[in-house]
Amino acid sequence: MINQKQAYVPKVLNTDVTLYDATTSFTTDFIEFPYTEKDWSLNFTFSGVVTSGTYSILVCNTQDGTYRPYKAAAKDVDLTSTDNHVIFDDIMPFRYMKIQYVATSITGLVSINMSK
Repeated sequence: MINQKQAYVPKVLNTDVTLYDATTSFTTDFIEFPYTEKDWSLNFTFSGVVTSGTYSILVCNTQDGTYRPYKAAAKDVDLTSTDNHVIFDDIMPFRYMKIQYVATSITGLVSINMSK
């Protein structure tokens, strides 16, 4: 049986990143990927103005281990370009992921939606 895609909303301290304060930097709680052969994608949406800010995808093979950047292309991704509001890959070879969001100069609210 083929594993079906599932919608997922990342959390910060068990709070969904949906209409979340975009002026506050955060790192999400871990996101588990039990099936490495599945593709995944993230979509950032903002209700305010993004004049500066970044995100990085961090990964680890243990839930409470040391998380490191996934790939060079997924580190310090510039959020001022709307092209960077979506990121995806064909597989997730690591068991756990976190999203590190740095709100340098952003107003309004941010939401992150994921498909995995």
